[in-house]
Amino acid sequence: LPALFALGAGLLPAIYKAMDFTGSVKSITMLAGEFKNLQDRFRQAGQVYALGDEDAFIKQFESLMRKLEDARKWSITPPEWCFKCAQKKIKTGDYNFAVDEPAK
Repeated sequence: LPALFALGAGLLPAIYKAMDFTGSVKSITMLAGEFKNLQDRFRQAGQVYALGDEDAFIKQFESLMRKLEDARKWSITPPEWCFKCAQKKIKTGDYNFAVDEPAK
């Protein structure tokens, strides 16, 4: 049993480094913030800019779409197990998307 723990202690850091988890976590964190900001900006565009000058709205919308496309270039696809965990959290009501629903 001690030999098994010693083997794990020797292999895990190498595996962790090889998979570059640190870089991935930093990228995911940065992109999550970027997507959240864009979500809010699109909402503002739809609720504020869309009510004003059409040309100003189109300019704002196109600018936001360019930013969205830039953010999507760096998106990574998480493993399937991450998707399933997130899906489970959403189904249990962990997240509330009411802010994106039309006003009643």
